[in-house]
Amino acid sequence: FGLGSCEWIVTFNNMIGNPAMLEVTAFHEDLVVGPSTTVSLGSYPSIIRDNLTVSQPPGFEGDIGIIEAELNSLSTINSVSVDAVNAIPDDKGQCSWMITFNLNAGNLPTLQVSSSENNIFSTSASLRNGDSVIIYDDVEKGTSEALSGHFSLSYDGYRTPYLQHNVSARELKTAINNLKSAGHVDVTQEGPGINNEFVWYVTFLSDYQPLHTFEVDSLDLKGTMASVSVSKERVAIPPPFDGPDSGSMLIHDLSMLSVAIWPLKQGIKYTFRVSALNSIGASLVTYSWPRYVEPLPQTPPRPFSINLMPKDGESITMD
Repeated sequence: FGLGSCEWIVTFNNMIGNPAMLEVTAFHEDLVVGPSTTVSLGSYPSIIRDNLTVSQPPGFEGDIGIIEAELNSLSTINSVSVDAVNAIPDDKGQCSWMITFNLNAGNLPTLQVSSSENNIFSTSASLRNGDSVIIYDDVEKGTSEALSGHFSLSYDGYRTPYLQHNVSARELKTAINNLKSAGHVDVTQEGPGINNEFVWYVTFLSDYQPLHTFEVDSLDLKGTMASVSVSKERVAIPPPFDGPDSGSMLIHDLSMLSVAIWPLKQGIKYTFRVSALNSIGASLVTYSWPRYVEPLPQTPPRPFSINLMPKDGESITMD
C-alpha cells in the first residue's frame, strides 16, 4: 500500500448469500464523488488525491444460505425456504437440501440445474471434479391452487358480465364503460403475479366528485383463498368554479336544449357542469364530457359578398 493508506475488512454477520458490493461516496469541501465501488477525490496531479476502492477478494464471498438467497433473487420464485437435510457431507460425501416454495400455488415445474461448463439445464448436472448435483421433484406435492375462474363488478346498481380472472385492461374498460352509472373510465393493468393474480387501476374520467367503490362478486373465482379487493388510490378533486374565468347561466326555457357560452379565452381549459333546480332544491351536478375543452386559434371562414369595382385603368376596389 502507498504512504498513509488504510485497509478495512467488513464482515456481514446477519445476511444470507453473497451481498451486493458496498459503494462509497467521498466528500471534500464542495466536491462530491460517488457512489461507486471506486472513487478518486482531489485534482490530478496534486499530491492531495485520495483513492477509495471496495473489493471482494477470492475466498471472501458470502456463502451462508447461498442457495436460498440466490433462489429468492429469481423473479419467478418470489420466496423459498431452504433447509439443510445434511449440510455436512455424509459417509458417501453427499449433502442434501430441502427447498420449500412459500408463496407459489399449485404443483410447480421442476427446478433445473446446470454446470458452468455447458449451461445446459436439466434435473442433474455433472461438475468438473466429477461430483453430480441431482434434483428430486415432488418430495412433497403442493397443496394450494393457482387463481382461475371469473368475477363481476357492480356500480350504482349496474353490473358487468362475468369477466375472466385475467381479463385484459381493454376488455375491463369496455365492460365498465358499458355501465350506465360509471361514465367514462380508463383502465391499466399490472401482472400476472406468481400465482396468476392481477391488479387493475380504474380512473374515472367524467366525474370529479369523490366516488364510492365497486362491489365485487367473486363467488366464481377458484384457487386457494381466491378473492378480489377494491381500494381507492386517489380521491377526485373537483374544479373550484370560482376563478376569474368562471361563470354561470340560469336557463328557464326548457325547450332550449343548447346554449352558446362566450367570451372564452384561448389556451384555458374550461370545464362545465349542469344542475337542475325546482321549488324543493337543486340536484347533484353532472359534469360535461369530454372533461374539458380548450379554445384554440381557428382558421377564418371563407369570405362572402365580395364586390369588385374598377378604380382606374390600372387598379380595382374590393369591398
